[in-house]
Amino acid sequence: MEYRVRELLEKFLKAYMSERDLEKTLEFVSDEIISIGTGVQETAGNKRELERLLQQEFSVNPPPILYTIEDYHETTMHSELCCAFCNVTARVEGESGEFFTLKTRLTAACCREDGQWKILNLHMSIATSLQSEEEFFPLKYGHEVIKKLSMESHRELIKLMTNTFPGGIIGAYLEKGFPLYIINDEMLDYLGYTYEELRANTGEMVIETIAPEDRERVEQKVLHDVQEKGEYEIQYRVLKKNGEKKWVYDKGRKIVTEEGRSAIIGVVIDISKSMERQEMLQKEAEQDSLTGILNRKAAVRLIKKSFQEKEDGVLFMMDIDNFKKLNDTYGHLAGDEVLIGFADILRRNSRSDDICARLGGDEFLVYFPGLKKKETAVERAEMIARQFLEKNGKNYEDVEISVSIGIVMRSGEREFGSLYEAADRALYQVKNRGKGGYMFADGL
Repeated sequence: MEYRVRELLEKFLKAYMSERDLEKTLEFVSDEIISIGTGVQETAGNKRELERLLQQEFSVNPPPILYTIEDYHETTMHSELCCAFCNVTARVEGESGEFFTLKTRLTAACCREDGQWKILNLHMSIATSLQSEEEFFPLKYGHEVIKKLSMESHRELIKLMTNTFPGGIIGAYLEKGFPLYIINDEMLDYLGYTYEELRANTGEMVIETIAPEDRERVEQKVLHDVQEKGEYEIQYRVLKKNGEKKWVYDKGRKIVTEEGRSAIIGVVIDISKSMERQEMLQKEAEQDSLTGILNRKAAVRLIKKSFQEKEDGVLFMMDIDNFKKLNDTYGHLAGDEVLIGFADILRRNSRSDDICARLGGDEFLVYFPGLKKKETAVERAEMIARQFLEKNGKNYEDVEISVSIGIVMRSGEREFGSLYEAADRALYQVKNRGKGGYMFADGL
């Protein structure tokens, strides 16, 4: 299998772990990198913050680290975005000279910048937890000390850390709605609230600070992960006081509070810029560059996904009659205008969950999931054909452009390939019959 970014990650890890070369390590990352290490304080929101963290690490622990890469997997989102996952096993020398093995999981999102692959997101997590349930976030100097703290001292330590940690920290009881346990000023500022405003607006329910569309997913994942392994990490959108939604990364673990209630405390960092960039790249990968509707690959994926939710549906295969003659007579700019206008017609005649795509050239597709009535399909086809003629007929009368539509009804578990071929055959029959109009795959 050909890998796109494995060489990039190998060079990065070599510079970072083997050579301990700061300048060389930073060559392989984007200026907008979001980096999350195995420790809660090992987070960076850009290249400058990562440089600061690496400087600290290299000064404290300069010796080379031996490592191996195992179980490498890679997924290409599109030509400009690629995600990779692997296990990294490192041999680390202890204070007394002995070596011990540390296994970590590495996840990376890489993008092309000026023709070169760069690391945009980087996350390393420890494969096995070394902390007991009652501990707070791991403090490298304090595992044994924290275990011996009195409950009062432990509470004061938590208060101290939430007030001094340079990032958002929020804690909630593991109860319905996640009642607020603790929050620091950084998190309040990020959400745009004073503490009094937060209480008034949310009823001290942390779930209310999460975007409504993400609440169920966050609640299910956090409760599941905490029950399974005592910790969690998740990305979601927060809902700020002004109504703005921002993507955050939240990593935390379970604790037991001074009154004996189970709770979680997490550190929250803003990843909006990174997510916006990924969404932009994903959108560009799925869109037809000329018309703005979906391309073939994205449409096929979404249609197959819709089959899992709704068995019934209707597929339209369409092309523009005499389009080559139009291009030859009026030029490609006129042809592009017709294609863009036709895509707009398809949008106007589609519901929010319908799937519109340009397959290439003058060929288009629309899939209507859940549509069962042939009469409704006929109405849609006639509307599309009529609006196309109203928009273009007078402008290009000598070319006689029109739309031909092949239609197939789906029921049961019929696969996409079979539907596509049937609709394509129906389209071909329309073209042979004299172009313009529609025909169902069953000949009606």
